[in-house]
Amino acid sequence: MVYSTWSTVTHIFGWFSFFTAIWATITLFVLIEKKSRKEFGGYKNFLRVYCFYAFIFSTIDWVVQPYAVMDINGLGYVFYSENRLFDLGYSLSHLLQILYCGCFIASSSFLSLNFIYRYVSSCHSHYLHYIQDFGLILIIAYCILPFVIWSICVYYIFSPTSEKTEYINMSTMQIENFNISGNPYVGVICYYILTTPLHNYGDVDWWTMGALLGLIIFQAVVPLVSVYVPTAIMIGGGMVGIYMGEIGHFVVMSISIYPPLDSVVFLLSIRDFRNALFCNSKIDNRGDSSNIRPGTAKISDILTRRLNYQQPAIPTLTI
Repeated sequence: MVYSTWSTVTHIFGWFSFFTAIWATITLFVLIEKKSRKEFGGYKNFLRVYCFYAFIFSTIDWVVQPYAVMDINGLGYVFYSENRLFDLGYSLSHLLQILYCGCFIASSSFLSLNFIYRYVSSCHSHYLHYIQDFGLILIIAYCILPFVIWSICVYYIFSPTSEKTEYINMSTMQIENFNISGNPYVGVICYYILTTPLHNYGDVDWWTMGALLGLIIFQAVVPLVSVYVPTAIMIGGGMVGIYMGEIGHFVVMSISIYPPLDSVVFLLSIRDFRNALFCNSKIDNRGDSSNIRPGTAKISDILTRRLNYQQPAIPTLTI
């Protein structure tokens, strides 16, 4: 099979993202275990869970090697596996594509939880006990629930059908010279492509439209930069029936860069990890607006130390 230039660029970028993600995730996990102080508390457990998620997401992205194509009529888009190393088989390939979509939706949960935890730690540290122990289970459920819901939607709404395959194949053949017949894919068509007694060609498919609206509200409008903007454009184009060009290349590349990007943000934003990463032994304990106070010290100890004109006993988790 002859691959297009964009396909090759996307493929190379996927390998780059995978190796970067593995390095960043392993480095982050080692620093969590070796350089985290006990004052990190529940935040340390959250970072452990995130490392597991990032590793799984980056591995699935590498195995699937997704490729997205916009419908030439602007009615939706399709993404399929373009693995050049080995044949995954129909069932396994489709399962991994579904898990890939689930991991994508879960990324918003991890991103939002990171900021929520930092806000609570710095501004309302007396609420931290609510996200410890049993609260950590609720946090994990907060990330797993969107993953499960979206995976189910993808399986029941966006799975291949004979009519959808025949319609989408026109776009994949014209744009990438790829025959999608007999291959698993996730096909998102927002409008009916056949006329039946119940609906006409071009009528809105409200099941698909509703699922995408839920995705955009929950996922795409939260972080309005790099990772989700291309995805939002492609989804929006399909919803309003406008062909957005070959934006699918940027979509899969932007999604593949998420796991390493977020791990690198953790590595560089948390001072303990940053100092260890750059072999900087100097530790600055001065309070500033970027310090997060986990609130693990007792109030009585703090008051006692303040009365003795000593430095406050609350250690700082410096971000």
